Amino acid sequence: TSLRPLFDWANSTLPLGTTFDKYEFQIDTSSTFETALIEYTDLGDLTDSDWTPDYDLTPATTYYWRVRSWNTATDFSGWSLVRTVKIAYPSPTLISPANTSTVGSLKPTFTWTAVLGATKYKIQISTSATFGTTLVNATVSTTSYTPTINLTAHKTLYWRVQALGTYGPSAWSTVWSFITK
Repeated sequence: TSLRPLFDWANSTLPLGTTFDKYEFQIDTSSTFETALIEYTDLGDLTDSDWTPDYDLTPATTYYWRVRSWNTATDFSGWSLVRTVKIAYPSPTLISPANTSTVGSLKPTFTWTAVLGATKYKIQISTSATFGTTLVNATVSTTSYTPTINLTAHKTLYWRVQALGTYGPSAWSTVWSFITK
């Protein structure tokens, strides 16, 4: 669910008489790497066998990546096997009921923003902000939900939503609370 995942690979082993210099790392949305989005060919500081981008990758996107090692004589290994990473959907943004609002119905309608590419959403409603137990744990295909049962009256309740689909689940949305009359 991170937009800045850790890319990690095994340490390079070198033939006797050679000295390790650096790794070369490529990442792209195409497995051919013809127009690599990121190509680090001069990573003198990339001597550890892992790398984390210093910027966000695009949500709901599959990236292909590979790495090879260089020695101090400027010889390099073949590329590693191509690996993939799927960057998850962003979290939905809650719309209503508004955070800390009081609702007049025991079956209020909950709404949130659509997440591009998501096919379903999971909504949870709980008496606890930690969601240890839930009153509602439903999966829906739209960006709204109306409970089929009455929620508890005169109570502070908490709700959150996550996007589901090829690049999901997303991280949970922020948690909002509301009060029932």
